[in-house]
Amino acid sequence: MRRLIEKLGALGLTEYEAKAFAHLYSAGELKASDVAELSGVPRPKVYGALSTLVELGLVEKIPGRPTLYRTKSAGEVRGTLERRVREEFEDSLAHVNDARNELRKMERSMREKRRELLHIVGVGEPSLNETRGLYREAEAEIAVVSKAMEYLGEVEEELAEAAERGVSVRALMLNPESLSKNSARVQGNSSEALGELGAEVRYSTAPLPLRGSVVDASMDYESGAAIFVVEERGVPLRLRDAAVTRNPSLVAGMKRYLDMVWEHESRAAPRGRRGKGT
Repeated sequence: MRRLIEKLGALGLTEYEAKAFAHLYSAGELKASDVAELSGVPRPKVYGALSTLVELGLVEKIPGRPTLYRTKSAGEVRGTLERRVREEFEDSLAHVNDARNELRKMERSMREKRRELLHIVGVGEPSLNETRGLYREAEAEIAVVSKAMEYLGEVEEELAEAAERGVSVRALMLNPESLSKNSARVQGNSSEALGELGAEVRYSTAPLPLRGSVVDASMDYESGAAIFVVEERGVPLRLRDAAVTRNPSLVAGMKRYLDMVWEHESRAAPRGRRGKGT
């Protein structure tokens, strides 16, 4: 009988329900008080246990004085328990499916909220359009990393408007001594034009493997945008791609790179080519 009680418990019956059923099955027909005495289930609890067994279809209630209880046949009990297990399994499986669907919804929501890491555009007019857009939306700072900022004339209007809004502008360019005479001349013109805008200009004393613009970067990884290209020696500029990102972590990383070069591996532009803020 102990083993039967254990098995019934494994099928979801409570200890009192399992004991009441096992002793009732062994005895045949009993009134509730006798079930309590034989099974050891407290009398205040035996009525609830028997009522549940009746609801489950495992026990029959025989009206009369006194009211008697008897279990169903072994075959009927097996069928009832089997149906109960199947129903519970199907319910559990439905919950699993529901949980899976909720997880998928959460994943879709997170993908929608997650900002695209990179958006690739061609160097030339596409990248200039992206740069103009970044300058127009700038609210706090524009930081430029460039060889000589040859494209300044293409974006000067947006840069000037940003400066008029109070946006801080700074430019880090390659050491003019490392440039050809023509590039050095272009760089000098760019430095003077930037100075007229109130921009701060510095020259890097080390190579600049990344070039581009960083706008409104936040070191707490909450905001910012950037466009950049990588140095590819031997590859014509027209064949390169530019990467645009609004991913706050990547933008913050680019700002960190720029700040470190600015602080440790650059020098101020010579007088006449310096921005008004230097």
